[in-house]
Amino acid sequence: IANQKSVAWLFEFLFFLGFAVSVAILYYSPGWWNAVIVGLYAVIAVLQVTGYGPVNAGKVTKNGLPLQNAIVRIYNVNLNREIAHKVTSTTGTYYALVPKADYYLTIEERNADGTYTKIFTSTAVRATHGVISRSFDL
Repeated sequence: IANQKSVAWLFEFLFFLGFAVSVAILYYSPGWWNAVIVGLYAVIAVLQVTGYGPVNAGKVTKNGLPLQNAIVRIYNVNLNREIAHKVTSTTGTYYALVPKADYYLTIEERNADGTYTKIFTSTAVRATHGVISRSFDL
């Protein structure tokens, strides 16, 4: 998806609009089915607020263009040891599931001859929900 944040915002808006309409229908026309629908919306809203909603992928760009086939290395701050690495897609996106902790990331750009050059090292990043999806524009 070209503009993932806009699409995510649109779906979030539609979700809360549907929630509000369901609450209004329950208010003006009480019934068990309408209560079930509002209850389902409430459960989904609680899950989203507590971090179980959709997660956007991180994106690596260089001079505004996607940095494809770059290696994003993830290091545990306390251990100073690499715990994962991901290769960016053709659109420059990556996504990493990690244990909840503090990490720093390095980004290595692919050269024309197939080798890699480290071009960036981040500051500490907290993975509060076990996901690293930070975007970087280099």
